[in-house]
Amino acid sequence: MGNKVARILFGIIIAGGILVGGYFILPGKVHYPIKQFIQSKTNDNYDKVIDPLKKSIIPKNKEITYGEAFEKLDSSAWTIEESDVDDKGDGTYTIYADAYNITVSLEGEDSDDSLITKTNAHVRCEFNVTKQGSEILVDNKPIDEKKGVSPTLIGVDETNYAKTSSDTFFQQCLDIIAHQSE
Repeated sequence: MGNKVARILFGIIIAGGILVGGYFILPGKVHYPIKQFIQSKTNDNYDKVIDPLKKSIIPKNKEITYGEAFEKLDSSAWTIEESDVDDKGDGTYTIYADAYNITVSLEGEDSDDSLITKTNAHVRCEFNVTKQGSEILVDNKPIDEKKGVSPTLIGVDETNYAKTSSDTFFQQCLDIIAHQSE
């Protein structure tokens, strides 16, 4: 009888290991929506730090919020990573907004033929957020929903565009996110 119970427990452990291992090797367009679902159900601060970002407009796109734009994109997901967060939820977060199957066409300023086009691209916006009580700061500045908030970094497949970069690709990526589903 004891041997049978041990086999059942061992089988449950193996099945659990396979499920957890399978979760981590899933492609991003499946992995991140699952991660979003889990975080939204288990993390008390999830909505507190993400909702203000979703409600803010995309810079230079006054009519479109991040929430509206990402809602229309394929396999979109909002996920968080916590660092230095206390029991009240105050601390720093990195928030990721991911979307897949986006066509990205970026025109360079150097010449007319410097055009970068990617189809079925993975686009990821990264926001550095600090929560202090009920106040949410992005890059240490309060969120102004009317003015808009810029991510710190936008990744298009394997290429990253920083907010501080001197080229126009960063803003072009924001414009593409805002108008992709039109």
